[in-house]
Parts: sequence; C-alpha cells; structure tokens
Amino acid sequence: MATPSQKGERSEAAILHALVASGRVVLMPWGASQRYDFVIDEGGGRFTRVQCKSGVYRHGCVYFRTASADRRRPNGDPYIGQIDAFAVYCADLDASFLIPIEDVQARQVAALRIDAPANGQTFGIRWANLYVLGCNPALRLNSTERKTGFEPATPILARLCATTAPLPLDDL
Repeated sequence: MATPSQKGERSEAAILHALVASGRVVLMPWGASQRYDFVIDEGGGRFTRVQCKSGVYRHGCVYFRTASADRRRPNGDPYIGQIDAFAVYCADLDASFLIPIEDVQARQVAALRIDAPANGQTFGIRWANLYVLGCNPALRLNSTERKTGFEPATPILARLCATTAPLPLDDL
C-alpha cells in the first residue's frame, strides 16, 4: 500500500502531466516552504498558484481536502489567500481537475460530482465537468464553451454534479 507521501507524489506527477499536456506553462517553486506546489503562467504577467491534492471517488463524487490538518490544527489550516486554485488527481478515474479556490468553500473537504444524485437534486451542485483537465474521453465531450477562467469546459458527463456538503473520509 502506498504511503501518503507516495500518493501525493503520484498525484503531483499526474497533475503536472495534465497541465503541460493542455498547453500550459508550469513553474515549480524551489523547496517545499510554499503552500502551493505549482504556478501556472497565464501570460500577460498573470500567475495562478496551485495546490495539488489527491482525490478519492466515493458515492458518485471526487472528494478532496481543502485544508491541511494535523495534531496542532485538527480543524485544518485553509489555503485562502495563499493559493489561487486546487488541482486534484483522482487515481480511481485517472482524471485531473483544476478548481479555482473561490469555487470551493473553506471547509476541510470539497466534492466534485461525477454521477447524478439519486434524489434528482440540481441546486447546489459542483459539476466536475467544469474543471476537468486534459482529454480523458470518459469525462470530456465535444464543446469549447468557456465556463471558468482556467479551462475550456465541456458538458462532460451530463450527469456530473457535486454537493457542497463535506463527508468524512478515511482515505484522504
């Protein structure tokens, strides 16, 4: 079984691959003293600080942590003001996502919905298709409509959505 560090390294590598494959210029900070893992050069002097996270697929959603928690900070230390986006890799789906931090509430866990909710809920949904990176055929359909400032979004899996309610997860 992989250690948490190994899972994180695997996620960072997959995210880096997805970002570069999508044509982005990616900068890597020297050392590990910053809260961000990568910086995307958006051009025109604009930069996006990115924190990489490993996501898990459960109950039709990809869940990922939005704060770093330990014994000193059991409620977590949020990234607000220190990063501009989360990049999430889900090994179960072999998919990467780029989510602007303003699209995620400052809680410990966030979700991107992959499958339609069984109760038919349509309000308060965070569709994963709006944030997918790369060209995973299982998650991307044909469209060039721009939904976010980071990614040309597509109507990926029309049933994709995410609730904003966090769930406790053992795998994160």
